[in-house]
Amino acid sequence: WPTATGSATIIADSPALPAAVSLLQFRAGATVPTHRHDRESEWLYVLAGRAQITLEGITLAVDANSVVQIPAGIEHSAVISEDFRAVQFYTPGGPEQRFKASAKP
Repeated sequence: WPTATGSATIIADSPALPAAVSLLQFRAGATVPTHRHDRESEWLYVLAGRAQITLEGITLAVDANSVVQIPAGIEHSAVISEDFRAVQFYTPGGPEQRFKASAKP
């Protein structure tokens, strides 16, 4: 799932697993528009970089070693202020499938 400002690499997404795992990478200046996952909880473990993540109107500054939990149904977005890498977990899996769909020519 490459874009002009970032990419996502799915690491695990088997139907036999109760979760999905991806590696996210974004360049400084990238944004993730406001969205929500109706039934999936999302966790981010930040490996490197800095971002402002907004959850239901509350903005959190995150950097390396930050962990963010985004419950199902919560609107969230992000603004990347420094080149950013994070491990993303969905429980249950599902939203990561959009990365596969957008990677097709």
